[in-house]
Amino acid sequence: MENIIDKIKNIDKRNWIIILVVLIVGIFIGQMLSGKKEESSENIIASVDSETIWTCSMHPQIRQDHPGTCPLCGMDLTPLEDEEESDLPVEALRMSPTAMQLANIHTMSVQTGDIEKDIRLAGKINLDPRYTFSQNAHIPGRVEELYVNTLGEYVKAGQQIAVIYSPELINAQKELLQAYQNKDNYPGMYEAVREKLLLWKIQPQQIDNMITKGVVVENMPIFANHNGYMVEKLIDKGDYLQAGSPIFKLAQLNNLWGEFDIYEKDASFVKRGMNILYDLPSMPGKEFKATIDFIEPILNPETRTLKARILIKNPNLDFKPEMLINGLVQSKLALGTNKIVVPKTAVMWTGKHSVVYIKHATEKNVGFEMRPVVLGASLDESYVIEEGLEVGEEIVVEGTFSVDAAAQLANKPSMMNHVHPATQRLNMPKLSLTLDQQSIFSPIMERYFKIKDALVNDDFANAKKEYLSLTGLWNKDNLMKLPHEAHNALSKASEKNALKTSEITKSNNIDQLRTNFHELSNVFIELVEAIGPLGQNMYLQHCPMANNDQGADWLSKEDQVLNPYYGASMLKCGEVKKTIK
Repeated sequence: MENIIDKIKNIDKRNWIIILVVLIVGIFIGQMLSGKKEESSENIIASVDSETIWTCSMHPQIRQDHPGTCPLCGMDLTPLEDEEESDLPVEALRMSPTAMQLANIHTMSVQTGDIEKDIRLAGKINLDPRYTFSQNAHIPGRVEELYVNTLGEYVKAGQQIAVIYSPELINAQKELLQAYQNKDNYPGMYEAVREKLLLWKIQPQQIDNMITKGVVVENMPIFANHNGYMVEKLIDKGDYLQAGSPIFKLAQLNNLWGEFDIYEKDASFVKRGMNILYDLPSMPGKEFKATIDFIEPILNPETRTLKARILIKNPNLDFKPEMLINGLVQSKLALGTNKIVVPKTAVMWTGKHSVVYIKHATEKNVGFEMRPVVLGASLDESYVIEEGLEVGEEIVVEGTFSVDAAAQLANKPSMMNHVHPATQRLNMPKLSLTLDQQSIFSPIMERYFKIKDALVNDDFANAKKEYLSLTGLWNKDNLMKLPHEAHNALSKASEKNALKTSEITKSNNIDQLRTNFHELSNVFIELVEAIGPLGQNMYLQHCPMANNDQGADWLSKEDQVLNPYYGASMLKCGEVKKTIK
């Protein structure tokens, strides 16, 4: 220690100055380096805070802090945009052009037009009963000879077809000969016996021959009454027949029936008088045209079909009974014109509901929003849309499942996670009412709440009374004073059962009123969200079990849930979905 102190003492003044300068410079440099380190740390933090997140448009669960490709589908990752900056509807799924191309998504604009439904029918050719005849034996006796034995054999009228031995005929001939001998004394008896033979279809010439020869004929020939082909043989030689027993059936084949089966689901589209194109597998390359002549009015309970009939002229006998035929009917009936029709590929069916995806395109973004629709008739490759779409809207027609899958992953409304509204909301813009308009709308709103309270209390009589009172306020003069959008919404509700006085008057139970209340609530919810609650808070409440488990909403002035759709049976069922302030 002493050696160290001695060495320090021996350091001269000059060296002390050098040491001091080095120390000061070192401190200064250290402070500079420390400042740069802190600044660098702040810059790094700032860089991390502002770092871009990259994601996949088709698989939004993929997120990383650098560009690259999606590990699931291989497409390029895109920067994640701030949802708050989107100019698309809140529930719309944003998708880049690249993602749309990779998913093979195609869209079309919704249009209206005349509708045809091609209905394909199957059937066969049958005999026309109007040209089918039964050849009977008018004389009782035993068949001694049968001259027509082959199915399909042609028979001419007047041709001898059989010989019958008839004891009754023998006795009648004896009576005839005796009556003829005494006809001067008993003319009436002679005429009666002769008439008896004529009723047995014995020809007058045969009767005259019996009288001329004066001999009883034991075997009497039977002659055909009609021309035609034998289509059914009913007796054999040696059979004993009663008077009127059928021998065989004859049919003329120049006129036939074509009979088609109409399935129950197509019954409303096929009507008498429609044209039908038909062809036969036995005549490939040939097509024929006919008019539907008759349709059975009663459905076959076993086959669930109706028979449609056409008349077929067959002068050359080209058509044969029992041949199979195929028919095509192009029907416009019952569908009307100017209906919205979309391809079946655009519609997704969830088991209870049907949805399509609407395309929204803005200057910045493209997105797709799920829309529930009500389907009408099923055509060959398309559906008629009764509710849910407007002309000019653009829908996805190819790649629908890809859009829906992406919507599910992005936690957007999709086929598997939505509640289908029974009545489409109107999406009205925000409205501002004058004091006069508020004085018209406020009493209407109060009647709505009184109806709701009566349904909560299971009070059918009071609910019906308040409903009828509401229809009194719902008059044309009042509605015309409201803004155009509100007037249209209320007018549409008037067109439905929700506010038809005749429908409310006919209601005889509370369930009918509750069905109407559901439609009414959809209109009022839209109005209140557009107009505002007029100085008081209102609560949008929802019951998932109402409306046949599809869910239903209603408005309340209290946040406590009191269910108008079930009353006392499930009074507390539901939740507050939204507070309208």
